[in-house]
Amino acid sequence: MSQALKTPAGQTVVQVSERYDSGTITVSAPNTAETSLVVLNTGVWREGVLLIKVTTLSATTPQLVVNLWALDNSGNRYPLPGAAPANNGFIAKTYSAVGATRDSIAAPIGAQIEITYNTGTSSGATSIVFAVEAQFKSA
Repeated sequence: MSQALKTPAGQTVVQVSERYDSGTITVSAPNTAETSLVVLNTGVWREGVLLIKVTTLSATTPQLVVNLWALDNSGNRYPLPGAAPANNGFIAKTYSAVGATRDSIAAPIGAQIEITYNTGTSSGATSIVFAVEAQFKSA
């Protein structure tokens, strides 16, 4: 989607927006490794919003960690992931109960980002249901 805007000097600026929607993700087993949801080419985007909604979270010591990483040209994650389960992306959200959050993805975003998740300290019978949406705009 695009929208024409005017600067104070009267110049035309075209605002372009885009979004990623994971749909519903269901996790039924603990996993401390980073599971990639998506790699997004974000070079044209100036800012964004990360929306996460956790609707089910049950396990022994239930936890869900969603990380947003900057990627270099080789696909390496920054900041460098800590020991599994990592919770140190440039945006790192840790949930121990159902809920929803909204976080700004501030400039500079970089050319590529990756959204991952892990089940943190969850163990035993696990049931986690969540969704992730990332919205971006250019101007």
